[in-house]
Amino acid sequence: MSSEVRSNVQRHGWDFSAAALLLYAAYLLAHVANHYYVYRGFGYGWMRYEEGAYFERLRLVVCAAWILAALRFYNFKLWPIALLGVLIAWLFNPIIPVTMSRLRWQPYDHWTLLLSLIAAPVLVALSYSTRLPRHPDSTPEPPR
Repeated sequence: MSSEVRSNVQRHGWDFSAAALLLYAAYLLAHVANHYYVYRGFGYGWMRYEEGAYFERLRLVVCAAWILAALRFYNFKLWPIALLGVLIAWLFNPIIPVTMSRLRWQPYDHWTLLLSLIAAPVLVALSYSTRLPRHPDSTPEPPR
């Protein structure tokens, strides 16, 4: 592998990692969103007994995914989206948890699920758009 290709893989590999982590966070959030409608674990009996561990893992994955996504969006100079990622990471942080009742968490879970599903392909698309080779003849000549 040439050094240019290797540096591109090192630089843009984080975009694909962030996108995969965002999709995994969306998967976990989808199970939580479905759990609200299937109250008390009638549909998902396993979640009833392991709720604490599941919600801790959910907080950890969502927080890590959005921290990594915020860093990547910041590198692409998309500061409002990076700020939104920091706010989502703060909301789901496992170290100093934000505590609310389950019904109050529901809109945050749904919106974070939606934003995670949107942010993952956007990161991949931004990664590919910055990888495209620039043709040397496409640069305009300076005025004389």
